[in-house]
Amino acid sequence: MASTGHSGVSLWGETVLTAGRAMADAPVDVAGVLATAAVFIALVCLRAVYFGGGEDVIAIVVASSTDRMRAVRPGVDSAHLVLAALVALAVGSELAIAHPTGHGSVPLALLLFGGPVLYLATTAWFYRATAQGAWTRRLFASSALIVVGFAAVWLPPLASLGLLDVILVVTAAVLARAQRELTRSLQGGAGN
Repeated sequence: MASTGHSGVSLWGETVLTAGRAMADAPVDVAGVLATAAVFIALVCLRAVYFGGGEDVIAIVVASSTDRMRAVRPGVDSAHLVLAALVALAVGSELAIAHPTGHGSVPLALLLFGGPVLYLATTAWFYRATAQGAWTRRLFASSALIVVGFAAVWLPPLASLGLLDVILVVTAAVLARAQRELTRSLQGGAGN
């Protein structure tokens, strides 16, 4: 699941650049700056979910596998969904930054919350398929995002971004701990 390929790395950067371009095009005011900061917080959290100890889990799973190609296959299979999730978030972020105090809408809610839901659900499947751990918390976070995503239809984009960040900050913190515990568990099992 590691995004060491050029397309994965460039999409993270492209997502950041999209937010920066949206801010550059929007009037510079407090709401626009807060919306941009909220987008960057969301991206940092998603990146932490992706890389925050996950590379250790995957390295152990692959190293202890008798069929290393089969062990990495779920990562290859899920990469396109993770990239699609980042694209959705980038487009939603661009809309939110352009009109942070505007009205919520179904398309905006789908992009802002659907992208992270797809991201977390895909990584949950990946962790379930490879390491059999640290996946239920991702599904719980996805469920919370779905619930808040429904409310986001009626909320201003800035409020939606704030709620998105709260969920993602908590998720990143919980998953960092879960991935450390899973790493210890897998290392203990590899030594047996």
